[in-house]
Amino acid sequence: MGLDFTECAICKFFHKKDADEFLPYLCAMDIPMSKYGDLGLYRTKTLADGFDVCDFRYKAGRNTNVASKVIKK
Repeated sequence: MGLDFTECAICKFFHKKDADEFLPYLCAMDIPMSKYGDLGLYRTKTLADGFDVCDFRYKAGRNTNVASKVIKK
């Protein structure tokens, strides 16, 4: 299953509070949630990292592979 988000309420909220620097850490939480939930998330970019879209791709049983500027493998 794939989802592309071009807007994010969380990003808008953090931006309104002048707290954009925390967004990449919040998005990085998708890594353990996918890994330990066996969701098989594959994501190459996020709005929080300055891209025009968050590209979520899920496939149960697949290894989690999420690009992150704040978590290094």
